[in-house]
Amino acid sequence: MIQKLKRIPPHLIIFLFSAAIWLFPVLVQPDSIPFHPKATSSDLLVSHWPNLFFVRSELAKFGTLPLWNPLILSGAPLAADPLFGIWYPPNWIAFVLPMPLALNLLFWLHLFWAGMGFYKFMRADGYSKGSAIVAGLAFCGTPKLIGHISLGHLSLVAAVAWTPWVLLAARKALKKAVLRQPGYIAWLAGLGAILGLIFLIDPRWVLPLAGLTAAYIGGVVLTRRELLQKRTVGAAITVLAFALGIAAVLALPLIEFTSRSTRIDLTIAEAGAISLPIQDLLGLILPPLGGSPETIVFVGISALGLALVAALTNARGWRFWAAVFIVSIVIALGSQTPLNALLARIIPGFRYLRVPARFLFISSFALAVLSGIGLERIVRKSITPQALRPIRLGTLSFWGVVLLLGIVILVGVNLPAGMLMIFSALASMALLSLIGKSILSPDRQAMFWGMLLLAELFMLNRSLLESRSAEELFQKSFQLPRDISQASVNARIFSPSYSLPQHVAVLEQIQLADGINPLQLRSYWEFMADTVGFDGDTYSVTLPPFPDGDPSSPQVWKLDSVRLGILNIGTILSAYPLENQGLQYQGQENGNYTYANPDLRPRAWVEPAGTEGSGAWREVEAIRLRANQINLTAIGPGLLVLSELAYPGWEASIDGEKTQIKPYLGLLRSVDLDVGMHEIRFQFRPASVYIGLSISLFTLLFLAVMWRKK
Repeated sequence: MIQKLKRIPPHLIIFLFSAAIWLFPVLVQPDSIPFHPKATSSDLLVSHWPNLFFVRSELAKFGTLPLWNPLILSGAPLAADPLFGIWYPPNWIAFVLPMPLALNLLFWLHLFWAGMGFYKFMRADGYSKGSAIVAGLAFCGTPKLIGHISLGHLSLVAAVAWTPWVLLAARKALKKAVLRQPGYIAWLAGLGAILGLIFLIDPRWVLPLAGLTAAYIGGVVLTRRELLQKRTVGAAITVLAFALGIAAVLALPLIEFTSRSTRIDLTIAEAGAISLPIQDLLGLILPPLGGSPETIVFVGISALGLALVAALTNARGWRFWAAVFIVSIVIALGSQTPLNALLARIIPGFRYLRVPARFLFISSFALAVLSGIGLERIVRKSITPQALRPIRLGTLSFWGVVLLLGIVILVGVNLPAGMLMIFSALASMALLSLIGKSILSPDRQAMFWGMLLLAELFMLNRSLLESRSAEELFQKSFQLPRDISQASVNARIFSPSYSLPQHVAVLEQIQLADGINPLQLRSYWEFMADTVGFDGDTYSVTLPPFPDGDPSSPQVWKLDSVRLGILNIGTILSAYPLENQGLQYQGQENGNYTYANPDLRPRAWVEPAGTEGSGAWREVEAIRLRANQINLTAIGPGLLVLSELAYPGWEASIDGEKTQIKPYLGLLRSVDLDVGMHEIRFQFRPASVYIGLSISLFTLLFLAVMWRKK
């Protein structure tokens, strides 16, 4: 056993261990949920948990993969949701393991995967093991990545973790092209397939990553003129074809959904809403303990110092990565520069990203590479004696400034941040004083730099992430008022104050008319704007929108009980009293006010022929809901109205014969019934999903054949 352990590569153990260090609070409590200390919610509970739990439940109950999500916003195409996650195989562990454990395990494995990929990328570029490990630690432990874990951004973290693997595949393909080795096309196909996979994980990361990959390939091509041949176009087509082929299962339904969503109307100003404040650039040196993950630029003071060494020694490749760092920072500044508006106009889809600050992942990647380049110059002792003095002067001056700032901050502003800066400055100055000396071997120097970086990042990352008990989040954050769960079996609940969290609703199998999702059907948004009384011309990830960001802050709503009733909304919950709304006050319990809707309609009803819009209706005889399907028994003649959103892919049949679905109020589904008793079936069979799945499976099969023959 000991011999087998000795054969395990050290870098593998290092990245497994470091990933555990970053996630220490949740790994010691595997049934807990990662949270930012200042956060009141998490995307893990808003989106990822409910989606995965719902799929898991539907598979167990019906043996069918649900493609429609009835849980929030009165229903939406789940297969078109970019946070669906089902097409990414690692997420399947959530179907066999307890949910908190599965989600924490996914975070841990992806941090490990990020470090391993970075290590292999640096090694493929000719850097030593020690330099590659330190650079890998700088990337997989970058505070921005850990901060997004604390925000519950499971899909984004997973997608970013694949970044070095994409560049590694690009490098392999380019190397084979230069040497004219077999397998060149297979590596190009593999590069495209990884990009397609990342789209399935989180489409938001594909555009920044594609830009980085294109810049990287362009930089290599410009230095190897022999690559500038006609096959360059063919190579680009190969990559694009395999990327689109793998992504098709999500891309086709997503395009269909986005074209009908409020996201399509996003303005350039709204697209730059979450940008990097220019003053936050000081966070490169000043540790932002407990800061906002969206705007963190800190990678490690020691990593920044090593990047400076790369610049001062004019190391190979430093200019390219410095340019990547600068460009990504400028893009992250968003609306504070004219570049954001320009890119939004010329690059398709750029406007829909909405958070320019996430380009800071690219700047973190670039700084991590630069730290590895700088360390390589130190440990290989390739610095000439003539160049040694200005290098020492420049780096020691930098660390002297850091030391002085640390003392000032320690005394007057922030004790932990000051201590971190002083510690980093003194330790780095000690290590930099060894440049050109033979006191430590290259491996030992790399080890000490790695330990210093590990300590720095642990101190900062510890301030960004804490664990919160899943039991507390699910049982104590909200308790259902008495009898509301039973009363809502066949009716929806609406809360203008988000009083019923989505992760609680999914456990109780309650369907919500409100909700949080970046993509919302425009027709539903406009209907609810008129029904609830909010501005339908604005964009918001929440319905209703919360102007000050606090759902519990009292608002003046103009609720239309009749329109709420048409949506099968029988109960309204609010964190504050609702006045003069035509609702029946039920009481106050657990901090929430409960109202019943006297104008509630059932999930489905029949309006007698010739009485459409008059308010006359009768309930259907029976209704049965299951995954992707709704079966009804109703008596005609008349118009059968189903209080479910109309959307492409829904098909209807009456007594086994297909029939046309007619929009009701431009929003719901309805069909015409003849005289007599009828069996009606609504079934969700989206062509975009089935066509996309066929394309993706064919592409995957073709890729497997190519790699077997390469």
